[in-house]
Amino acid sequence: LAIELDREILRRWPERPSAAGSLDQIGDIQAQYKNDLVAALATYQELVKNYPRSPQVAGVKQKIENIK
Repeated sequence: LAIELDREILRRWPERPSAAGSLDQIGDIQAQYKNDLVAALATYQELVKNYPRSPQVAGVKQKIENIK
């Protein structure tokens, strides 16, 4: 349910400051609770690509390296 809600936030308000945080949260859920590292990696990469100036980027880049 959390992933669906965060995706809805992204769909409706992609320019809001919380959008990058939503992607970060989705990636964390995919990695930690669903154990789907492929999906988490894609989500984190989406965040870096679409929100390169977000404060989350530095931490997300580390998560990407940890997955690789």
